[in-house]
Amino acid sequence: MAHRTSDRERNEWAVSLLELQPTDRVLEIGFGPGVAIALMSRVVTSGSVVGIDHSEVMLQQAKKRNASAIEQGRVQLRLASVADFPTGHGRYDKCLMVNAFHYCDNSEDILRRVQRQMNPGGKIVIAFQPCIQGSTSEDVLKAGHTMLEKLKASGFSRTHLDIKSMAPDSVACVVGVRE
Repeated sequence: MAHRTSDRERNEWAVSLLELQPTDRVLEIGFGPGVAIALMSRVVTSGSVVGIDHSEVMLQQAKKRNASAIEQGRVQLRLASVADFPTGHGRYDKCLMVNAFHYCDNSEDILRRVQRQMNPGGKIVIAFQPCIQGSTSEDVLKAGHTMLEKLKASGFSRTHLDIKSMAPDSVACVVGVRE
């Protein structure tokens, strides 16, 4: 997952849509091998990056990839399901999910929980590249619109959908803001 060009390109694009600032507090749900965590921690130098993932294997890979930022206290990685993640109010400025949204049961509930975790003006970016063989641009667009509607229903505003053409499949990315 960390070595394919398409995976790196997708992560770089999704992270760029966050418009990170050095002092941001960022949450990544489903960080996988930690590629996006590493990209974000290069920009978020005086804030923090927190990641949760349900896979012990991914946690170990991400810890290795981000060892320096973890040691410096700028990155925290946790083995947890998003459904088990404690909620509060106003903890994060940005949230990223890359190819993790489709694994969430009760996705609108999860998005409402994430929305409550975000500071006013906080931005969420959800990127999704279908992993079905033979998917078409129409499949990607349809999946993107479904994600967009769920984002709106969960209380995010100023939402929009972006599509990035990539090989082997295009990527849908929805963006929303917590008012």
